[in-house]
Amino acid sequence: MDILNIKYRKRNYSERTIGIGFDYGDLLYIKAGYKGSGINDVVWLGKVVSGAAKLCSYGNRSFGDSEMMVSKDVYNNLNEHNQSLLSWNSSRECYHGCVINSEMKTWVDKNS
Repeated sequence: MDILNIKYRKRNYSERTIGIGFDYGDLLYIKAGYKGSGINDVVWLGKVVSGAAKLCSYGNRSFGDSEMMVSKDVYNNLNEHNQSLLSWNSSRECYHGCVINSEMKTWVDKNS
């Protein structure tokens, strides 16, 4: 997103922010469409889909929200190092963080 925003700034477009939601659980996916139509999309169903969408909607929503929102189930499946990158967001009842690739951040800072 940072790279895209650099390009937007250079063209005087407004910058974008995103939210990313991670959830864990069972889901069902089916191919939808009808024979001969050329439409053959995959449809994802289940609580995990709506849970991830809800978490995604929280990402970067307010000052206290990071861009990445993670459910308790995802957090509990992470190793200790990755858990240390996230913190508890009590207002959203999930974990959140902004994990940055340091080499990419250096490039973004040089080209901003």
